[in-house]
Amino acid sequence: MNIRYLAFLFLLLNMTYLLTGCWDRVEVNNLAIITAAALDKKDDKTIELSIQIFVPETSGKEKQNVATMGNENTQSPTLVESAEGVNFADAMLKLQGKISRKIFWGQNEVFIFGEQLAKKGILNELNGILRAVQPRERANLFISKGQAKEILKLNPVIDRNSAESIHKLVHAHTGLEESIIDTLQMMNGESKAVALPWIEILTPQDGRSSNVRMPYIHGTAVLKTDKLLGKLNAEATKGVLMIKNQAASGTITVKPKPEKGYLSAEFVKDKIKLIPQITKNHLSMKLQVQTEAIVTQNSTHLDVMNSHDLAKIEKELAKGITLQIRKALDQGQKKWKADIFGLADTFYRKYPREWKKYKKNWDSLYPNLKIDIQTKFRILRPGMTTENPKI
Repeated sequence: MNIRYLAFLFLLLNMTYLLTGCWDRVEVNNLAIITAAALDKKDDKTIELSIQIFVPETSGKEKQNVATMGNENTQSPTLVESAEGVNFADAMLKLQGKISRKIFWGQNEVFIFGEQLAKKGILNELNGILRAVQPRERANLFISKGQAKEILKLNPVIDRNSAESIHKLVHAHTGLEESIIDTLQMMNGESKAVALPWIEILTPQDGRSSNVRMPYIHGTAVLKTDKLLGKLNAEATKGVLMIKNQAASGTITVKPKPEKGYLSAEFVKDKIKLIPQITKNHLSMKLQVQTEAIVTQNSTHLDVMNSHDLAKIEKELAKGITLQIRKALDQGQKKWKADIFGLADTFYRKYPREWKKYKKNWDSLYPNLKIDIQTKFRILRPGMTTENPKI
């Protein structure tokens, strides 16, 4: 009887551990939810970490309609707070001391590095971000023109905050989509170069308040190892997106000769295959491009339904695609001499043994690497109409 009693008592005591509940819980009301973070160079020894904090009290309020866009009294649903430190971890600790709620990084998908800090190098701060427990490894990285902190202060009218605007721009494929883990892999890869989206502040249109400013992606930042060299323009960025197979959507416009008008086509499918080749100690690269599209506008006399005209249209569009890719390659190879396309990694994967011979001289081989672009363009549909309007 005593044994049964002791066994029952032991079981009862063990069950009490299941009644403790969520002992380590943190209420949402006690969290400062981060939507975006910016890092800037303060001086030679310190950086400034700025965070955009979601403010629930104002997020539910209806924003002004389009007719009243630009009113400076519009209340922002976010708060920007900053702190200085010798590195990311130090600045984050000091930042927590300024905020009554516990900083929560789990919802943050945007990290922006200022131009001056990027020129100095971003690897040390990426190390701190990656070692921290809460920040997402898949958060997107950006380089901003000027101070990154200014991007967080923007109050877009059509989105809840600037972080949401930037995130939507990336998913619209207006710029590259590179995460923290992707960037570190490229830095540690054979190419030692990275391409990241370049963010600027859109100047208000005439008649609008100077308070109505929005972030937008305007080109691509070029980094070698972890330091900013410069940027590619918007036209070359289209080629970079194609080479990296990130051009899920887009439009190309050409002027077929000797036509006076223009023809535009929207991508439906786009795929590029990189084929490295080593022949008699000579390195070369072949880019096979396959693009499918639909005609969105045609102001020429060419008939998309005519097989002869269709072949001519597809040939002209293929030339346009090739030109876009060539512009990106020329800027990467000739201007910045940075392998932001990851060509070195393709050689390493296909020729791991032979690559050891060329690895040390890649910086001198890459600018003169012969790249053959082979483009196949196919029109899937002529659009909603097959004939051009006539007067």
